[in-house]
Amino acid sequence: MNLDIMQGILLGGLAGLLLTLALRKQPRPPKGESDPKPDPLERGATQAKKQSLMNRWSVRLALVGVVMGILTTFGQGYTQIGFMIGFAIPFALILGAIGLVIDLMSRKKK
Repeated sequence: MNLDIMQGILLGGLAGLLLTLALRKQPRPPKGESDPKPDPLERGATQAKKQSLMNRWSVRLALVGVVMGILTTFGQGYTQIGFMIGFAIPFALILGAIGLVIDLMSRKKK
């Protein structure tokens, strides 16, 4: 097998893994069970645990943009990392900005 083809297969698998991680949903507890209310002193610690970077749309969409850039590079027949970076950065910036707008709008509603 050609080395470029193997490299393309491995990088495509990595891109798919990144896309899967970006779109993965956090498990929710069943509706019947409720968490006991924490002490007011511990409330800050539990808030910090709940807020993950993957819960923000800007981070998710930026990762999707990187994956789209890599897959666009493969679709055009380039397998070099320079082309992948060159395509991934603009996609990540554009989709990250869209995600930032979504995050700001959802924060205003709360």
